[in-house]
Parts: sequence; C-alpha cells; structure tokens
Amino acid sequence: MRKRSLCLIDDEESELHRARANLSEHFRVGVGATIAKAISDLGSGKPDLFLLDMYYGPTTSQEQRELVAAGRRRFLEAQAEFRSTLEACGQSAEGGLSLADDIRRDYAGVPFAFFTRKGTLEDAVKAFDKGADAVLKKPDPDTSDLSGRCLDDAYDVAFARRKNEIFIQLERLIARNTLWAKHKAWAQGFIMGFFFLILKILWDHLTR
Repeated sequence: MRKRSLCLIDDEESELHRARANLSEHFRVGVGATIAKAISDLGSGKPDLFLLDMYYGPTTSQEQRELVAAGRRRFLEAQAEFRSTLEACGQSAEGGLSLADDIRRDYAGVPFAFFTRKGTLEDAVKAFDKGADAVLKKPDPDTSDLSGRCLDDAYDVAFARRKNEIFIQLERLIARNTLWAKHKAWAQGFIMGFFFLILKILWDHLTR
C-alpha cells in the first residue's frame, strides 16, 4: 500500500526538520515555509493532507526567535502551575471526559460538545476521541474587561459581548447533527432515484 503524503507549512525551520525526521517513516513528507515550497519538496502530486502552522508569520531575526522562545517558556511554566492548581482543587479534564462516557452510554445518538475555558489542544484531541462533535471556547475577557472588575464580572462582560457568536455556533452544531443533515446525501439520492423510476415508468407506458 502506498504511503500517504502530507505537506507541512511552518515558518520555523526547526519545526520543518522535526516533522520530517519524525513523520517520514510513515508518510511522504513535503515541508516548507510556503505552500509552494512544501509542494515542491513533496516532489510529485497533491498531498493527502496539509498541516498548517496556526501562528504563522515571519520571525526573521535571531533576536525575535529568542523572544518567542522565552515567551513560550514562561507560558508553559505558567500553564503547568495553573494545571497543578486545578488538580489540587480536584479539577481535571478527566472529569469532563467521564461525563462524555455517561452521555454516550445513557443518551446514545444525542450529540455533545465541550464548552471550556481551561481546555488545551491535548484536551480537545481527547474530547474528539470520546466522540464529541465540537470543542467550543467559553469567552475570555480582554484587558479592558478586566479593568476595575473582578474576574467573574469580566467573564460576564466577555460572554455578553460574544453571545450572538456562541448562539450561531450552537445552532450550526445542532443543525449539523439533525437526522436530515446526517443522511442528506442518501435521502437526496433516494429521492432522485425514485423520481427517475417514476419517469421511466411513465415513459414506458407512453411509448407502448
């Protein structure tokens, strides 16, 4: 069986090398700082998948790269400290994932989504493995929301500002999981097949 192919587009040379070193055993890998370079690096044909860097943009100088690395390190340390605080208070992603198991067992077929402020990318991956239809982010306050307010009040302001956006996300999620949406292609095919069958019967009857 042929190897699947993928292209990674990332602005960090080290990430491109890292991906090639770790993924080439299982995939044909093309990497580059642009789509064109990654396609060219792949060699031939279109990839089966594009992997795109989210925070993509040129960091041209060594000084900029060092600033980003130092900021990332501070973020990871703060995140680890926050996770430790959550665990000390008895909160972890395992609690929500356990709820997902209960929903799947007792309400099979009803879609579910996670609504989280604390979730990480790793949590989202686990959520989708559990069968979640989406992972939605609770609104976080910006600095102006925090000014002169306690955190709960700032959360209220942030949520109120984004309530219409959240409503649209939820409506789309529910619509995507209706019986019609899930079986739309099959239903349309059945209707078209039935329609052409009736036309054929009428045609055969008229041409006798």
